[in-house]
Amino acid sequence: MPTTKRGDSTLYWERHGHGPALVLGAGLGGVGSYWNPNLAELASHFTVYLFDQRGTGKSSRQPVQSIEQMSDDLIAVMDHAELVQTMYLGHSTGGAIGVATVLDHPGRITAMTIYASTTHGDAYRRRILQLRSRLFSGLGIKDYAEYSSYCCTRHTGSIRMTRIWRRPKLKSLIKSTIQKSKPADSKLF
Repeated sequence: MPTTKRGDSTLYWERHGHGPALVLGAGLGGVGSYWNPNLAELASHFTVYLFDQRGTGKSSRQPVQSIEQMSDDLIAVMDHAELVQTMYLGHSTGGAIGVATVLDHPGRITAMTIYASTTHGDAYRRRILQLRSRLFSGLGIKDYAEYSSYCCTRHTGSIRMTRIWRRPKLKSLIKSTIQKSKPADSKLF
């Protein structure tokens, strides 16, 4: 599959199917394979473009500086794929990349859907990112990857996690991180 160069980074991308162009942007840790469960169905209606964000998957291990940088990476992939315009579907961080692209590169995205995303960093997201950082640095890549694949949802002011509670070390780290960063009047567990 193709790659494109942007500065010192090599950006991996794929094209599947036939029809109107649709770029899929994954969340934090952004590998295109995130979309594999949906790929066959989407590719039956669209020409689907997947990409691995810098620092992930088959793209080069370059640090991310900003969402705007990731937006410029997306434009580099689109240019290499000869996409003047496209529709865009973004999950979480992928949604933020889409928003930045619409703002910084007018006309390149013709329609956009974002989900599980935000247009700004709020206190809840900062706590979750802090937790993910502590998991990664404190427990290593294997436990981080395992945690990242678990269901973690916000529901009526609480965080509900499934399966993770069977891992006492992870449970303890998560609870201590959230308890340290939560507002005094909120109940997370």
